[in-house]
Amino acid sequence: MARIAQALQLLPAQGERVPWNLLQHHLPDVALLHYGKLEDH
Repeated sequence: MARIAQALQLLPAQGERVPWNLLQHHLPDVALLHYGKLEDH
């Protein structure tokens, strides 16, 4: 468990834009992930 705590700053956080910034509300998030566009840069 200590190793996870040490590496926590290295793990990705929630993004700043859709679809990487989710609302934390199930129904809108499901609709966004199902019908939203995904662009990989």
